[in-house]
Amino acid sequence: MKLDFERTLRFIVLSIIGGILYFFLSWIPLLGTLLSGFFLGKKAHLSRKESFFLGIFSGLIGILFLYLVFFSKWEINLLMFWMLMIWHLSSILFLSIGIFLGSFFRSLSDIFKLLRSRRFEFYIGDESNETPEVEVRVICPRCYKSNPSWNKFCEFCGARLE
Repeated sequence: MKLDFERTLRFIVLSIIGGILYFFLSWIPLLGTLLSGFFLGKKAHLSRKESFFLGIFSGLIGILFLYLVFFSKWEINLLMFWMLMIWHLSSILFLSIGIFLGSFFRSLSDIFKLLRSRRFEFYIGDESNETPEVEVRVICPRCYKSNPSWNKFCEFCGARLE
């Protein structure tokens, strides 16, 4: 298995940035970590497994920043650690979910479009038989990422699309 130094370095830098975002936004209940995770995922473009691990590592680094910088005495750290353990576990979960969503959606409006699309009407109770619109996507020949059909150049690597 060949290690890609640039990819590993990028993962480490994104973990540290995620930890810093976690440090500042973890006090906003669930939404802060979800948004910081979405921002990281949008920058990272990772797979599901890598998104999950980036969320875990970013959350752990954020907890270390929080306890070693904000609470500098070890006695307070131990007390606060046990009191806030469930809070931080749920925050790490939402950070991972945010990274996953950010990796697979280009913007927050894409998520809302998906929620408003016909795919979810089955669960709401609408029994229409209309077929949903099919979005045409073009695969980049260089990086193999999916792009909208109206793009002339790849959004990820800049190669010309045919």
